[in-house]
Amino acid sequence: MQCLPVPGNPGLERCYVEAPNQDAALPDGGPDGSLPDAGPDASGPDGGPDGSLPDAGPDASGPDGGPDGSLPDAGPDASGPDGGACVDSDGDGYGEGCALGPDCDDQAPGVTGACQGNGCPVGWAYIPAGNFEMGCNSGELDGTCLTNEQPRHTVTMTAYCMELTEVSVGAYRACKNAGVCTGTPTASGGSYNWTAAPDAREAHPINGINWSESREYCQSWMGGDLPSEAQWEKAARGGPGDTRKYPWGSTPEPDCTRANGYFNSTYCNATYPPYTWPVGYLTTTSGDSPYGLKDMSGNVWEWVQDYYLDTFYQQCSSGCTDPLNTGSASHRVLRGGCYHRDPSSLRVVRRGIIDPTDRDNAIGFRCRRTP
Repeated sequence: MQCLPVPGNPGLERCYVEAPNQDAALPDGGPDGSLPDAGPDASGPDGGPDGSLPDAGPDASGPDGGPDGSLPDAGPDASGPDGGACVDSDGDGYGEGCALGPDCDDQAPGVTGACQGNGCPVGWAYIPAGNFEMGCNSGELDGTCLTNEQPRHTVTMTAYCMELTEVSVGAYRACKNAGVCTGTPTASGGSYNWTAAPDAREAHPINGINWSESREYCQSWMGGDLPSEAQWEKAARGGPGDTRKYPWGSTPEPDCTRANGYFNSTYCNATYPPYTWPVGYLTTTSGDSPYGLKDMSGNVWEWVQDYYLDTFYQQCSSGCTDPLNTGSASHRVLRGGCYHRDPSSLRVVRRGIIDPTDRDNAIGFRCRRTP
């Protein structure tokens, strides 16, 4: 008799008598201790030959670059390196005991791989808890502070994670192909980046997408949500006492080495279409925010959760914690400016306003989640 420890159950052992020949099966039915083979004609509840998720086909691949954006195939039995059962609740091939490795969030198909030490998925920034200065006072920021950006006030935030880049066309397509995202971004060509089939703009930001469709992606695919105005601004501006004008600082003024905008009557990406550039396009950190986020100024405006209210900041003039305007209103807030905007719209305090059903070619989004 031979006894082996049961993975994940300290103190428990599985014992068996060695079979008299190499063809004899172990207690679980497989010649090498694997789960029993259901046979060539047996199917699982989802149609797979062994009860696994359906195979997308020999030419299909997942979010790592396949033509249809389907989830990756974890293998015929999805077992881990030690032969144990793979626990993969969201069907993305990652999970406890899976060959592809652990999953930072096994309820979010768009989150794959292990968490970073700070609890955020790879490709996300950790924004620590603490205070920051939101908005501006009259006369600040070289006299550019607008009425709806006043007053500057101290906001206390709990910690959160935020995507380093805007959501790309390819990332949204993976969600669509998996049947999780139900939106239909505008696909009329020109500056609209979405197409019915993958093309050269898969790395560009998804645009032509409304508020509800953006939020669906963040909630159902990424296990998070759209950021609040306050979360967005802290990620762009930094921590306690920082009153910078742009993500990289108060100087220099924006140019195409830091942001994709419209400077001196010239677009940064002058080849039309499109005017956007790929998400995270700048390989230098010259345009990054203090937390390493890219394109927080320019490229596309970004949806946030809040309803728009001109005087919302006045309600927080003495300070507040994790503010979010959930009051009913006809418009939502946009942040960050876009490719056809001048420097005044690229300031970290700038508040855009638009109907949440709008599908503009200069609007995209990024997500946030809890560590």
